[in-house]
Amino acid sequence: MKSIGSRIKNLREIQNFTQEYMAGILGMSASGYGKIERDETDIPFSRLEQIASILKINMKDIIDFDGMEYLVNNMHNSTEKGNNAVIVFNNLSDSEKQTYLDQINTLKSEVEYLKSIIEFLKEQLVKKKE
Repeated sequence: MKSIGSRIKNLREIQNFTQEYMAGILGMSASGYGKIERDETDIPFSRLEQIASILKINMKDIIDFDGMEYLVNNMHNSTEKGNNAVIVFNNLSDSEKQTYLDQINTLKSEVEYLKSIIEFLKEQLVKKKE
């Protein structure tokens, strides 16, 4: 079973955040933050809450994270942000990871295409009503 520190580290890496970035937001030194990830210090509840907030997940997700198969879903109901879902699979080769990225990009393209069809149909409906 993974420790809380290693789970935090994995989740931080998924977000492409550095230890320095996390430490800066948390108002602590990078070495102090590194101790959290190496389980060299206990993590107060309030600090874990802050870390979860930075990672845009809830504390339960940190505790439940097992590194095998996990979906971090940062859907914010915002068209600017879109679907920022990251699928994490341990033990996948680079080519397998690339396959998933290609599939995600294909799905994003299909979604954009479908949105354009919806907009076209809306315009046609407005014209028909006129």
